[in-house]
Amino acid sequence: MPLTSANLVQQIAEALGAVGDGQPVEAEDAKKIRDALPGIVADLEVRGVGTFPNLDAVPPEAFDYLVDIAASRLSSKFGLPQDEIVTLASKAQAGEQRLRQHRTLPYSGAPTRTVYF
Repeated sequence: MPLTSANLVQQIAEALGAVGDGQPVEAEDAKKIRDALPGIVADLEVRGVGTFPNLDAVPPEAFDYLVDIAASRLSSKFGLPQDEIVTLASKAQAGEQRLRQHRTLPYSGAPTRTVYF
């Protein structure tokens, strides 16, 4: 089941420490995150990391990586200390590598015909 942009905003806010687990995100923080997401996603697409045409249908296998990447990009706007920024940056770098692995080849759904020698 794909995860929505509301789930994405909530998880990013939790990763940034803006809210506790399960607490609602304040409107101002949610707006900062929502406004930044299209630019973050566009950058990932341009650099060939991943494609997310619809943030209301983020594939589950890519969700956590997208959260890490977005949290890293937004860390300075949320005033995180330097050590947390470095930690988020390393998670984002690992997330980008994993997303590149996920998008190697799309599944066509067609069966492969066996060829015997």
